Amino acid sequence: MINFSKRPIIAVIYLRPLLGYPQHPGINQVIDLALEDLSVLRKCGIDAALLENEHDTPYTVKASKEVISSMSVVAHCVQREAGSYNIGSEFLINDPEASLAIAKAAGNSF
Repeated sequence: MINFSKRPIIAVIYLRPLLGYPQHPGINQVIDLALEDLSVLRKCGIDAALLENEHDTPYTVKASKEVISSMSVVAHCVQREAGSYNIGSEFLINDPEASLAIAKAAGNSF
């Protein structure tokens, strides 16, 4: 649980391109690299991590179904590894509903 009485440090894990993008390296590699980043952040004392699909280019205004589903899978795997460590999900640009759906499906805390 994040202690909001102090100023928490929330770092971002930029996911590799997700399903549907030409540079998508495969879901297992996206998960493995996100878990490596999570391990580093935890060792550095970061309070929480936000997953973001920064490398999904070209950017879109609304999330496609394959991006929502693949990001949900990645976020779930990261949350499972993280345990009680706070993980959040954010779909870039202007789709807050996708962000909330991914976070809810993955069991993220924000």
